[in-house]
Amino acid sequence: QINNQTNNQINNQTNNQINNQTNNQNKKYLILKEQNENKIQNFQIEWWSGSIQANIISKEFFEMLIKIVDQNWLLQQIRALSKPPSFTTLRLSNINSLENNKNLIINKLKQHFESNYCNTIKNLSIFDYFPNIEDSKRILDLVTIHCPGPKIIQRLESIIVVDACAGAALLRGADLFVAGVMGCSGHVKKGDRVSVYIEIGYKLRRGAVLSLYNIANESMLIFVGNGIAQLDRNDFFTKQSGYAVIFDERVFDAPPLHSILENDIYLQNLPSILVSYILDPKPGEIILDMCSAPGGKTTHIASLMNNQGRVIAFDKNEKKVQQVRQLCQKFGLSIVEIHCCDSSSILRKIENNEERISFEKETFDRVLVDPPCSGFGLRPCLGYDKYLFTEKQIKAVSLQQKKLIEVGVKLLKMRGILVYSTCTMNPKENEEIVSWILNKCKENDCEFYLELVSQEPFHYSNSSMIWQNNYEMQLNQQQLNLLQRFDPANQLLDTNGFFIAKFVKLPKVNN
Repeated sequence: QINNQTNNQINNQTNNQINNQTNNQNKKYLILKEQNENKIQNFQIEWWSGSIQANIISKEFFEMLIKIVDQNWLLQQIRALSKPPSFTTLRLSNINSLENNKNLIINKLKQHFESNYCNTIKNLSIFDYFPNIEDSKRILDLVTIHCPGPKIIQRLESIIVVDACAGAALLRGADLFVAGVMGCSGHVKKGDRVSVYIEIGYKLRRGAVLSLYNIANESMLIFVGNGIAQLDRNDFFTKQSGYAVIFDERVFDAPPLHSILENDIYLQNLPSILVSYILDPKPGEIILDMCSAPGGKTTHIASLMNNQGRVIAFDKNEKKVQQVRQLCQKFGLSIVEIHCCDSSSILRKIENNEERISFEKETFDRVLVDPPCSGFGLRPCLGYDKYLFTEKQIKAVSLQQKKLIEVGVKLLKMRGILVYSTCTMNPKENEEIVSWILNKCKENDCEFYLELVSQEPFHYSNSSMIWQNNYEMQLNQQQLNLLQRFDPANQLLDTNGFFIAKFVKLPKVNN
């Protein structure tokens, strides 16, 4: 009896100790859970409000820019770059029978959203114009979808974390493909609802087994939304392609447009759509597109020409050339001739006997120069070293831009139109290039000059840029007013950063 009593006392003490330890562990877990949930929630609020500055620009690039533009203005643009635009714009692929076609496409989009997606996507507003631009119905092939956000939605226990590059696509409406998955909870099965986060701390190794509450202490996480896992956990890291998550709830209500009405619409940002209207190509003309890929502007030009005339397009990358060719075939555009070549070398020289494509001076009615650039205007950018340029690299990019525009001007017919555009806010690739080419054409041995001309009736954006007082601006105010600059922090338009200049080539008159 004594032994039994002793054993019972020992067992009771042991059980009490175990229960106390378990209760303490549960309390610690609940406290940690609450702390991490608050930490994550506060980070979301600070990120989307702009209180946290995205690490998207190198110190050297930043210091170069603030010698030219006001620092506060620049910081406003950087904060805007970390968020997706509140509008998604589409371009119709066929300019013919446009009015009926546009209404038909809008109805098809509405039907698709209503039958395939959650209530928030079903109720998205779709317009046949751009809501915040007066007279934007003159952009005949434009369709705009309003994508509100950020919204507060309930987060789930099971998580998937993606890299920042994939995360940018998710914020513009894409569903998640397996290539973007960095890690996830250990128990995720096909059909589970999961929360998806973007990791911008550079600390995750692909395949990591994650808990929301341990990763919150190690990484900066941006919550994207919730969806249905399309695979078991292990398949995320063994399969080469396919969907990982189909979203049913998003922080930003941008609709997925992959593989929807592929032959009828083309996803394109508003400033890029405007470029072709500003170039104003006419049926029967010969147009040069010096840097064609991915083909959006090339196919738009051909469409505005009613597929009559010639569009000569170039890109240095063979894979991209094939993609442009396939896009033209899909849209039924037969007037585009796409070549794999550096277009800065296509000006024909008498002494040149190489067997490569080249053209005589003054061959083209209109020329588009949309060259490679720093891309300091693309959004959303989530701090994945997108703009970590050095001043030396910017000089190299600017040099290539100058080569392209110089050749383009020589190939342009007298009284022809040249449009220069970039997807960057960097003045060294924009205003300074404009100033350089205007001065270049003033040289004594030049038989022509370039003149900046109006972009009306498609001039919709007046820049808010504030220049540094000690920056030596080479353009006067009248010339600056003829340029079109889209600033991401412009809440009315809320577009990517973009720049457009339009020139006419004129003969010099001897006195």
